[in-house]
Parts: sequence; C-alpha cells; structure tokens
Amino acid sequence: MRLNPIAFATLPKVAEFLKKRSKLARISAARPDPQSLMPDEIEKKKITGHIVIVGYGDVGCKLTAALQKDEIPTVIVDKDDSLVAQLRKNGYTAIQGDAIDPSVLLQAHVQNAARDRSHDPR
Repeated sequence: MRLNPIAFATLPKVAEFLKKRSKLARISAARPDPQSLMPDEIEKKKITGHIVIVGYGDVGCKLTAALQKDEIPTVIVDKDDSLVAQLRKNGYTAIQGDAIDPSVLLQAHVQNAARDRSHDPR
C-alpha cells in the first residue's frame, strides 16, 4: 500500500517511455476503444435533439428512464467500458469516455443536442 502513490505517480512516465521506444505501445495507445466511438449505424433521430447524460449512476439511470418514458432520445456518456457495452446491448445509445474530453462530446453529438429554449427571447 505504501508503494501505491509512487506507482501511480510513475505510471504515466513509464507509459510515455514505452511509447517513445516501442511501436506496439504507440499503436496500442493510439487505437481508440470501440465503446468510445458512436456506431456508424446509429439512427440520426437518436443523435438529434437528444439529451446527453453524463454518468449512469443512480441519478443518470433515473433520468434516462424518465426521458425514455417520454420518448426523448438520450446519449449516455460513462467512463465504465463494460457498463457502456451492457447499455448498448440493452438498446441504449451510449459511449465510453470522460465528458471533459472534447472528442467524447463530439462523439455524443452535443452539437445536435436539445437546447433549452425557456430563456429564448423570441
């Protein structure tokens, strides 16, 4: 346990070292996780006017259920790869990643997401 902080502090440096010296490490680091990409066959209606839900914990799960009940399309973003795989298997639109990463937000199609018009002066 005492070595954990040291191990976690040095891990990124070791990974960079390996990427500089190993072609296999560079290829592995560059290859995106399939769950982090929106499938090509996704229906356009599922990624237009949708709500992006960040995290599928207790709140995200309840929010998704309520939106699905009202037939509002959702895209779920979660860091847990196996959870995203299960969500997709169950018919949800989901991608794996951290929502602070702009590439993840692009995969979630935030540019096409629903906008709050309640404050729109028009």
